[in-house]
Amino acid sequence: MTSAWLIGELSKQYPELELTYCYGGVWSLEHEVEVEVLPWHCWVEVGSADDPGRYVLDLTGDQLDILAEYRVLCEPHDLVRASLRLDYRVAPDKRMSAEALAKDPVNDRLKVLTERMRTKR
Repeated sequence: MTSAWLIGELSKQYPELELTYCYGGVWSLEHEVEVEVLPWHCWVEVGSADDPGRYVLDLTGDQLDILAEYRVLCEPHDLVRASLRLDYRVAPDKRMSAEALAKDPVNDRLKVLTERMRTKR
């Protein structure tokens, strides 16, 4: 849900950015056999899906020990692959624009949270 919130906020502040909500897994490239180390994960990408330099924005990547120093990951995808030896892989049909995300069930949960937070102030 944090990625849904992030894409909403970035869309408002930077409407010119190509933002994509992504759902999939984070894979370790450290071993001979690649291993999924964080399944069912969400993040935001900035840039075209086919651009190796698109940015990966992950607010909860520190769920992985290797990303402990990156409480907020904001790095180009190719650098994440080369330096951190991780690959953010989007599941089939799970790459959504901000407009498509507005129709996704995660957005419904985000609206509930936002409303509850507003009434708690």
